[in-house]
Amino acid sequence: MHLIAAFALAAACDQDQPKRHCSADEEVVGDPTAPPQIEVIEMDPNGVARALTDGDTMTVFTPPQGGGIVYVGARVRNMAPCQVTVTGNLRDPTREGQPVFQHEGRELQYVEMEDRPGWAEPRLRGEQVLDLGPNIPACGSRTFPPRDVSGCEWILEVRARDFADRSVATSFTVFPDCPADDPGTPETEPENEQALCRCQCATGLGVDACNDLDPFRDRVPDCVAE
Repeated sequence: MHLIAAFALAAACDQDQPKRHCSADEEVVGDPTAPPQIEVIEMDPNGVARALTDGDTMTVFTPPQGGGIVYVGARVRNMAPCQVTVTGNLRDPTREGQPVFQHEGRELQYVEMEDRPGWAEPRLRGEQVLDLGPNIPACGSRTFPPRDVSGCEWILEVRARDFADRSVATSFTVFPDCPADDPGTPETEPENEQALCRCQCATGLGVDACNDLDPFRDRVPDCVAE
């Protein structure tokens, strides 16, 4: 199922999913004596996960509520699969102290991966693709970025913690990017989708700035904080 179609089922499916209670003897996926490990993933607009590493480009896309998000998750090792809280931050590397620009987190249930023994991935509940990890708001009228989001360097920080307080975190540089084809904006003309995203991801704009998209078709990102 297409990712955007899956969004529409999220609320209805969530009501049918009972909350799992963790037990004290919950088995660790991997080696319970080894330190936890993490692999950060991104879900693309078609619902396919890929591992993220330092310097990678991330896709900004539009969820049903509007705006623009970067969608991250984590695969973990040597952790209990029950009630894993995964949080994601976008930090601004151009400002002193690298302050958090946006933050989001989810409590997830994990399951061991069939093709990678010892590693666990989020368990899909129904068709709730968005619930596989944090949906970090990056663009839109309520984000107030200190500089452009799309095309600029940001620090992505992802942390996972299980119910037994085992935790692991990692951070590295990413470059959010507006796609030429955004499946979350079906009402927008295809040739305008990328320009609209770049406008929404720009800093210092008024509410009517995105009525004229021509300046954003070949926009050079403004990556200097105000």
